[in-house]
Amino acid sequence: MSTAKLVINKIAIVGMDAYFESYPSLDAFERSVYEGDACEAVNSSAEIAKEIDRVTENALEDAAIDKGASIAVVMVTNTEYKLQNIQARTVAKADSVFDGWLTAQKLLQDKEIDGVLLCCISIEPTVAISAAVLKPYESTKQKIYAIADLLDLTTAPVKSHDITYLEIIAPFPLEEITIEPKLTPYLYSETANSCAVSTLVNAGYKGLSGEIASFIKTILCIYYRYLPPVTAPNQPQNLELWQKSPFYIHTEAKPWFTETGVDKRVAAINNIANSNLYWVISEETAIQQRDNGYLEQMSCYLFPLAAPDVTTLLNDIRTLQQTIEQGDLKIAATQAFKEYQQQGNLTLAIVGKNKPELLKECDRALTGIVKAYDTGKDWQTPVGSYFTPHSLGNKGKVAYVYPGAYNAHLGLGKDLFRLFPNLIDDPVIQSTCNRVAGIDKLLYPRSCHKLSPRELEAKERELMSDPLAMLESETGFAGLFTTILRDYFKVQPQASFGYSLGETSMMYAQGVWSDINQTSNVLNTSPLFKTRLSNTKDAVREYWQLSPQHEGELWRTYVVMGCSEQIKERLATESRVYLTQINTPQEVIIAGDPRSCEKVIESLECDAFAAPFNHVIHCDAIKSEYDELLKLNNLPLRNVPNIPFYSAAGYEQIDLNSSSEIAHKLTQNLIQQLDFSRLVNRVYQDEFRIFIEVGAGSNCSRWIKQILKDKEHATVSLHRRGTNDFVSLVKAIAKLLSHGVKLDLSILYPLASNKINNNSDELVTKTVHKNTQLVEFKEQKIERALLDLSLDHRVYFTINAVKSNSFAEHIVTVARENNLKIEKQNIIKNKVIKNSNYHINLKKNITENKSLKNNNYQTKLKKDIASHRHDFSDSLEEKLHKSRKNTSKVHTAFIKQTKEHCTNTETTIKQQIEILQKIIQLK
Repeated sequence: MSTAKLVINKIAIVGMDAYFESYPSLDAFERSVYEGDACEAVNSSAEIAKEIDRVTENALEDAAIDKGASIAVVMVTNTEYKLQNIQARTVAKADSVFDGWLTAQKLLQDKEIDGVLLCCISIEPTVAISAAVLKPYESTKQKIYAIADLLDLTTAPVKSHDITYLEIIAPFPLEEITIEPKLTPYLYSETANSCAVSTLVNAGYKGLSGEIASFIKTILCIYYRYLPPVTAPNQPQNLELWQKSPFYIHTEAKPWFTETGVDKRVAAINNIANSNLYWVISEETAIQQRDNGYLEQMSCYLFPLAAPDVTTLLNDIRTLQQTIEQGDLKIAATQAFKEYQQQGNLTLAIVGKNKPELLKECDRALTGIVKAYDTGKDWQTPVGSYFTPHSLGNKGKVAYVYPGAYNAHLGLGKDLFRLFPNLIDDPVIQSTCNRVAGIDKLLYPRSCHKLSPRELEAKERELMSDPLAMLESETGFAGLFTTILRDYFKVQPQASFGYSLGETSMMYAQGVWSDINQTSNVLNTSPLFKTRLSNTKDAVREYWQLSPQHEGELWRTYVVMGCSEQIKERLATESRVYLTQINTPQEVIIAGDPRSCEKVIESLECDAFAAPFNHVIHCDAIKSEYDELLKLNNLPLRNVPNIPFYSAAGYEQIDLNSSSEIAHKLTQNLIQQLDFSRLVNRVYQDEFRIFIEVGAGSNCSRWIKQILKDKEHATVSLHRRGTNDFVSLVKAIAKLLSHGVKLDLSILYPLASNKINNNSDELVTKTVHKNTQLVEFKEQKIERALLDLSLDHRVYFTINAVKSNSFAEHIVTVARENNLKIEKQNIIKNKVIKNSNYHINLKKNITENKSLKNNNYQTKLKKDIASHRHDFSDSLEEKLHKSRKNTSKVHTAFIKQTKEHCTNTETTIKQQIEILQKIIQLK
C-alpha cells in the first residue's frame, strides 16, 4: 500500500449508494449500522452486474452528474467486472479502498474531470458494492455527505484533538485489538472516554468487504451525526490499556454532540494492517437538508380511518383487513392516508408493527369500537390503536403541558435526532445540543465494555444525584419534543403551562427567550443547585438556624398518597415539614426533616415512599434565594407567542410582553407551595380539553387524569420510558387523530410526501420501487423475490400493483412507460375510470403527445399493453425452476404463495388492462 505524502485540497463526497448481501440499499445498510445488526449471510439470487449498474447510476444521480459528464472511474474490486453503463474519461484500478482513494486524489487534479466515481466491489466473504462520487471540496456547491482526506503519520504527523470517533478495520474482533498509547497524542485527545471506537468486524464484515462497509458507514455516521454502536461487544482482553486510552465503546447508537469550542464532527478510519495511514472524515457545517431514510423504514404503521357512523367504520375496518393481508404495508398505509378524510364524528387509528399484529388490532377494533360506542368510553390497545366516540377536537382547545425536573433517565431521547435529522439545525435545538453536550456522558454513559445491570443502576443514580444535569436535560428535551410536535406534525398549542420547573422549560421550548445559554450559564455558575438548594442545602441550614457543626441527613422528600386537605391540616403544627406540592387531591409531596416527615406519615397511616429527588423547592425555607432564582428566569425576549401561558404564581396568565413579569412569576412559583390541581382546573375553566405532555415521562398526564376524572378531557404524553421514541410518538399521534386535533400526518407516509413535494410520476415510481424493496426484507425477502422473478420492470410493477391492491400504481406505471403524463394524485383506485373529466384530460394528453401520432409507435404501444397478458402462474413457475438452486425454503414458500395469488388475480388484471385500453382508445 502506498504511503506517499500527497498535497491536495480536501475531497467532498457528493453522491453515494451501496448494496450489501443482507441489505439491498444504502438506507437499509445505514439502519443496520444504527441498530447494531450483524451481517447475515443470505442466498442472494440477484445478479451482481445489475446491482453494480444500479448502485453506480444511483450514486451519479445522487450527485446530480449527467451521463454525458466527463468523469473518471476508480475500480476497487476482487473480481473482474467492467462498468457497462458509464462512459468514463479515465478508468483506473486499485486493490484496496485506501489505494483507490489515493488514485482518486491524483485524478481530481485534472480540471477537465467533473468528478471521480469510486466504485468498490467485493464478492467474498460477503457481497459488498458501493459507489461514491468525489469532487474537490473548494469547488463544490451541492449536497455534501462528508469531507475527507488521507493522513500519513509517518510523513505528516498532526496534533488534532477534534477526532471523537474512530472506525477500525481489522481481521479480528474489536476486543482483541491492542490499543497503542503512543499513537494517541497525534490524533486524539488524551482525556479518558473522549473518542468512540467502532468496527464492523464484529458484525461479520471482513477483507475488502469490511473496507467498503467501514468507509460507507463512517461517512453516513458523519452525515447523520450519530456515534455507532459495536455489535456484540465483549470486554477487551487488554482492558487496562483501553482504560488508559481515550477510547470507549457504545452498545447503542447515540446522538453525536460536539464539545464546547469544537465547530464540527470529525472521524478517522484506520486499517490495523497500516496503523500510520488514516482517513480523516469531517462534516460539512453548512446547513443542508438531510433525507429521512431511517424514519421511512420504521416498522410501526398508522392506518387512519374516518366514517360518519359505526356501521360504515366497521365495514372500512374489514376492507382494511383485506388490504393489509394482500398488500405491502408501507404502500397500504400510504393508500389509507391518501383516502383518509376527516369527516363525520368517528375517527379510528389502527397501529401495529407487522401484518399479524395489525390484523389482530383490526379484529380487536371490530368489537372494541361497538363497545366504546355503547358505553361512551374510549377504546385503546397497548399497541397504540385508538378510538373515541366523543371527539374533543371541535369542542375544546389544546394545551401543551411541561413536566418538572427529575423525569430524565439514561438514554433519554437518543433516537429523536436520527428520526428527525434536520432537527439539529434548528436554532433553538442547537441550543439544546449545547446544553445536552455538557451532560452527554451522564445521559449516555461511556465505557470500554458493555455495562452490567448493576453498573447501569449506579450510572442512573449518578445522573439523578446531579440536579444541574437533570435540569439541563429536562429543559433541553422539552424543546426537542415541542419542535417535533409543533413543526413536524403541525399540532399548534393554544395555551401552555408547566409543573414546577416546567414553567422555565415552557419559556425556552416555545421560543420566548432569546438567549437560553444564559440560563445554562447561570445554572452552572450559581450556587443555587450546588450548595444552596442541593447537596449541603445551606439555605435550609440558615433558615432553621442550625449550627455549622450540625451533621446527619438534613432533608428528605416523600410522595404521600392521601387526602391533601387532611395532610395540610396535619402539617399545620409542624415547623420542619412542608407540604411542597399537591399533585392531585389524593397525591402530595412533603419534604423536610427526615425524622419529622416519617412521624407525620406514620400518624396519617397512608402509603408513602421516598422521592427520587431531594432538592429544596416550593417552601418558605428558600425565600432567601429569590434574587438568585430571579436571575435564572430573567432573560431577553425573543418571541412572544399569541397564546396564553399560565403560571402557578397566582394561577393566572402571564404577561409575556414583560421579561420582568415573566421572571417574577416563575420565581414566585418556585418558592411557594404548588397546587397543580388548582392550576389544571384554572386552565380547564378557559375551555381547554386536550392536554399534551411535551417532555420526558408521563406524570403530568397521570395527574391530570385524576384531577379531571369526572370531566370531559383527554391527555396525551409523547414519551414513556422503556418505549421506543418513534412508537411513543405514533401512539400519541393516533390519539390526537381520533380526537380530531388538526395535524399533519404526511411525515409518516414518505411515498405520499415525495409525491406532494415533487410533482413527478417518475420520482414516485422510483420511490415506490426503493421503499417496497426494503420493507421487511430480512424477515420475508418479499421484494427481492419479486425482483428476481420479474420478467421485466413492467411485470414487477404489475405484480406490485395487485399485491398492494392499488390500480392507481398500475395505471401510472404503464402510462409513464408509454410517455403519457398522468398525475398520480388524480387516480383514486378504479373510481378514476368513472370520472369523465379524467377521460377528457387523458384524451388531451394523448392528442398532444407527438409520439402517439406515429403509426409505428402506436403499433409498439399496442404490443406493450398486450404483453401484460402474461400467464403469471407459468412465468413464475419458469423463473422458480431456473433459480431453484439458489432459493431458500422461506423464499420458495413465498414464491409459491405469490404464484397462487397471481393466478387467482390474473382475470382481474386483464380486466384492468382492457379498461386502460378503452381509455386510451387503442383497442
